[in-house]
Parts: sequence; C-alpha cells; structure tokens
Amino acid sequence: MQITHKLPEIHFSPVMLFIHGFCILPAFIFQKVLLFRVFQTILFIFLSLFHASSSVDKRKQLVFSFFSFLFILVFNMLTPHGEVLFTLFNFPVTLGAINTGIFKATVFTGLLALSKITIAKNLSLPGPAGKMVSKVFYYFGELKEVQGKYKTKDIIKRIDLILLSITPPPDTGDSVPIEQKLKTSRAGILLICISLFFHWGIFILSLYIAK
Repeated sequence: MQITHKLPEIHFSPVMLFIHGFCILPAFIFQKVLLFRVFQTILFIFLSLFHASSSVDKRKQLVFSFFSFLFILVFNMLTPHGEVLFTLFNFPVTLGAINTGIFKATVFTGLLALSKITIAKNLSLPGPAGKMVSKVFYYFGELKEVQGKYKTKDIIKRIDLILLSITPPPDTGDSVPIEQKLKTSRAGILLICISLFFHWGIFILSLYIAK
C-alpha cells in the first residue's frame, strides 16, 4: 500500500498580501546593516519572479533590477568619500561611496520588487479612500502588463496604444469582487507569519549590531 502525502495548498488574499507588505516595509526601510538589506532585496527580487507571467517577463525583471542597481551604484560613486580603495583612470573609488550606492540601490530595487509581491491588481480596500487607492493599484498593474507590448518609434502613438489597451476596473458597486473572496489558507498565514518574524527579527538584530 503506497501512502502519498499531499502538500497543503497555499492561497493569499489580495488584502492579506497588502497588509503583509505594509507590515514588513518599516523593517526594510529602516534596516541599517547593509548585508541584511542586500539579502532582503535579493529575497524580494527572487519572490517577485513567481509573479511573472512568463520566462520572458522574468528575464526582463532581472535585467531591469540589475541595471537599475548598477546605475544607482555608479552614479553615487561619482561623489567619492571615505577610504580610497583604488583609482580607476585617475578617479578614486572609495568605500564610502560604494556603501552609499549599494544602500540607495537596494532601497529602489527592493521596494519595486516588494510592490510586485504584495500589491495585487485586484486589490479592493474598504471605504472611499480605499477604493481610490485600489484603482491606482489596478491601473499600475495594467501598465505593468502592457509595458513592452507595443514597440514603435512614434512615442505619442505608443502612449495612445498603451492607454487604449488598458481596461477600466469592473464596477462591482458594494459587492465583493470574486478575487477578493479568495481567503488566505492556513499554509499562507503560516508563511506570512514566518516572513514577519524573519524581517523584524533581523531588524531587531541589526539594532544590537549597530550599538
């Protein structure tokens, strides 16, 4: 007799993902230990790849994150400060500039990846203000889906095609959208708790290290 173990299904509701991202945001923003911040950024980028619809989108995400990180790092190296590590074409490359560049680069790429993980296009928040914020997130998600879809040298025409391809959010009135009825499974709640414990754990650890 063969016994098979079925893995528990993992579901996340859009609201729970949003709350999760909102809760770990301070632990990432105010992280002072550079090594921890770099690790968090890499983790966010890795998890955001699961939200990509195809392998092409995954490659685009990785390329965009890499060049964004590199551009911010190089830009900050143009203002040298701190210990000089070496000179490149008579230009001093300093430790302080590299640390500052990595710090700022992880903020941008990390927050971008975190938004892709925790902000769903079908997010519906309660109240008038919540509906307005939900619409912003909806159109942001639509723009992400159509980016790179239209390739034309005419910029105005390209903008028109992108805007025309965006579908307006469905008017559900006071009813709850079907996507919002998806509840977070027990396994999903467990993963969210582990994530919160991890990010806030290394943040508290960083406070002791910084002393």
